[in-house]
Amino acid sequence: MGVKDQGLQEYLRDNERFADLVNGTLFAGKQIIEASYLKEVQRKKRVSCQLQTIGSSTHKRKSSDENGVKFIYLERERDFLRLYDKPGCRVLLACEAESRANYEMPVRCFTYDGVEYTDQLKSRKRNRKRGKHRKRRPLVPVFHQVLYLGETRWQSKKKLQEMMESWR
Repeated sequence: MGVKDQGLQEYLRDNERFADLVNGTLFAGKQIIEASYLKEVQRKKRVSCQLQTIGSSTHKRKSSDENGVKFIYLERERDFLRLYDKPGCRVLLACEAESRANYEMPVRCFTYDGVEYTDQLKSRKRNRKRGKHRKRRPLVPVFHQVLYLGETRWQSKKKLQEMMESWR
C-alpha cells in the first residue's frame, strides 16, 4: 500500500469501520461481522519452502541447512488482516487496498492465503512438539478481498481462474 493509501490504513484500523467494510462488500450490507469480535493479527508472514534446484537455478533469498537442503523464504505483508473470533465462528478477514489495477492481484491473493494456511499448519506442528496437542481443529478460513480505489474502471483479471490457460 502506497503513501496515498496511508489515510485508509488509519481509517480502517478502527474495528467498527473494518466491520462495516466487510459487511458491505462480502455480505451485501447484512450485519454479520460484529466489531467487538475482531482482533488485529500479525500482517507480515514468512514461510520457508524446501527447494530442489534444477541445473544451476538460483534464488535471491535462499540458504542451506547443515545437510545441504536448500530453503527459499517467502515473506508477505497484507494491508489489513483481522481475526473474527466469535464463539462458534473463527475466520480471518483480509483486505488489500489498491490504487491502480494490478494484473498480478489474483496470484498475490493466492500467495498471501497460501502463506497463511502454511503458517497455521506450522503453528500446529510446533504446538504438538511442545506437548500442547489438542484435537485437530480445521484450518481457520481466509476471506480475502481487494478494495480498489482507482479513478478508472478495474481492467485486470479478478479471479485466478481467469488468468489460466484453458486445459480442455
